[in-house]
Amino acid sequence: MSTNDEAGADEDFDYHQREHDFLDHMCSQLRVEGPNAASATDAEVESDSTPDGTDGTDTGATDTGGAEAANEPANKKKERVRKPNKLGTDKLLVTEVHPGKFEPIAPAEARKCYGNQVGCILRETASINDYDLRSIPNMEHLLLTKLHNRFKFPDRDESKTPWDDDAMTDINAAAMVKFSNALAAWKVRVKRLIEKNTPWSKIFAENPSLTEAEFLKFKDTCATDEAKLRSEKFKGLQKRNTGKHRLGSRGYIGKRPIWEKEDAEREAAGIPDPLAEFTDPQEYDFIRARYKWDSKKKVWSTDAPTRELMRLLVIFFSTLY
Repeated sequence: MSTNDEAGADEDFDYHQREHDFLDHMCSQLRVEGPNAASATDAEVESDSTPDGTDGTDTGATDTGGAEAANEPANKKKERVRKPNKLGTDKLLVTEVHPGKFEPIAPAEARKCYGNQVGCILRETASINDYDLRSIPNMEHLLLTKLHNRFKFPDRDESKTPWDDDAMTDINAAAMVKFSNALAAWKVRVKRLIEKNTPWSKIFAENPSLTEAEFLKFKDTCATDEAKLRSEKFKGLQKRNTGKHRLGSRGYIGKRPIWEKEDAEREAAGIPDPLAEFTDPQEYDFIRARYKWDSKKKVWSTDAPTRELMRLLVIFFSTLY
């Protein structure tokens, strides 16, 4: 099953590491605690359980309902019943590829489904107990063959195999990273179900490509001391994250069209941009990914760690000029 956690492990660690290095440097210059020291709980980091407009301070125009939204009780959202995604059978023509991420950005149909289809291919091809996909004989070729059967990329030479086509080198390399991330995300989702004592029938309903034998093996592996130590290590890394991003499974690529629509609504309502002072693209993207626009109440909201980060950024850069 694919969810917004499809990218769970889909966040590029190197990108986050650079952010953390930057924030550590900034805070050392200010001689204050870093934004990660703000009162973020595990629940805030792990789940988005706050309804629209209740997870932060109103940053919209006056008399837009922001105060009421900020004071509403944070009621936990009902768990959504998600149906497993299915691998499509038609080949989608990709007309444009992102120059840095090497993923489809046009047409919209290919852009929107790419991450989920990568996850479907992974779960149909690999075992949940696999590690290091590239080291498994023929695994890389199987994954890439199925990917190129689903998507027709620009400049693809159909007379060659995907791995022998030089024009596909960057696309293939980026896809293999996504396959590895999809495998990690799959393990995380199933592990969470195990921790909740979810019955096998429900786990299978959400993960139809998972056999009971593979599941029992994975369950036993999760109970080993080595797995527990590895889990604690990555939980520690997760706690270093600032705030809760709202990028979804498509990341920044999938979110930008939504941001453009939200900006148009904000401008039509005469509400100023709350992030106008953050002109650095990396700063803006990082903060915007943690902001939420309530289209009904016309208010912006975010969480406490993100507000603390914004405050420190303003202080830091004000000392430079």
